[in-house]
Amino acid sequence: MKTATSKIFVEKGNTLLVTFETLQGMHALSDMGQPLGWEMLRDHGWSHLCLASNGDTWFRDKAVYGYFDRLIDDGFFDEFDNVVFYGAGPCAYAAAAFSVSAPGARVLAIQPQATLDPRL
Repeated sequence: MKTATSKIFVEKGNTLLVTFETLQGMHALSDMGQPLGWEMLRDHGWSHLCLASNGDTWFRDKAVYGYFDRLIDDGFFDEFDNVVFYGAGPCAYAAAAFSVSAPGARVLAIQPQATLDPRL
């Protein structure tokens, strides 16, 4: 089953925050349905790449893998002095998994989970 993932990129400064979020989470945490920390990012002049899924997908989709492959090939992460990946729950799994795209990046993973299957 193909999952839909939206991408938002705001280029501001030489620190990049890459967040993995769900549309549901954005609407629950922000009156305007904005990605996490947009006010903080504006205040600090950071760049932001947000990937948002519809539900808990763990961002396991060929299109997401391909997107990060293209970012690597284009040297996208090399443009930034600092790169931070962030996610919570299933989104933390994605932050950790995709952080390999930017060697030296830091990861903030809040309660990471790779599956809802208790056997795994």
